[in-house]
Amino acid sequence: MRLFFAIELEPNIKSKLLTIQDRVLDVNGTAVPGENFHITLSFLGKVAERELESILDGLSVSLHAGEAFSDVQVSPFSVTLNQLTYWPKPKIIAALIDDQSQGLGRLKKSIESVLTSIGHFQFDRKSYKPHVTLFRHVDEPPKHLADLELTVAVKRFSLLESVQGRHGVNYHMIESWPLKQSSIKQQLLGL
Repeated sequence: MRLFFAIELEPNIKSKLLTIQDRVLDVNGTAVPGENFHITLSFLGKVAERELESILDGLSVSLHAGEAFSDVQVSPFSVTLNQLTYWPKPKIIAALIDDQSQGLGRLKKSIESVLTSIGHFQFDRKSYKPHVTLFRHVDEPPKHLADLELTVAVKRFSLLESVQGRHGVNYHMIESWPLKQSSIKQQLLGL
């Protein structure tokens, strides 16, 4: 199985992104289907079933033990999709994310910390650039890429499987976890 952790987007955000996708008229590329819009946190690659069990057990133990993912408190937060950009190397057009709270980076680090402690994974240390891919296989940038401002409430994260089918790639949720709400004491003391 090809697995990755991601933030799944609400239907209203997906709908707005589809409208934006329709407005980018001069793109010679493949539009990503709305049901596949997401924010990737960590890509795991090919994972055997026994490893999947370890992942699910490790995250469940960490969550149920009251731990906040290896001493990192990750409470619900919001990010903003704020502009479209073209990246020539992967040949994509994506909606960039403004994450003032650094929540996505902290969540990514927390998940990877739990999985590293399980002992199965080595993670890429490249700079994390959260985005939502709207078009793939784009050889040249369009003449105009619009700015946008969509707020995304991040309340949970999911483990998704990437499945190649006759009509392209689809993503299937394996498990989803809510982010832990801070207690009033933690909020007041900034813990």
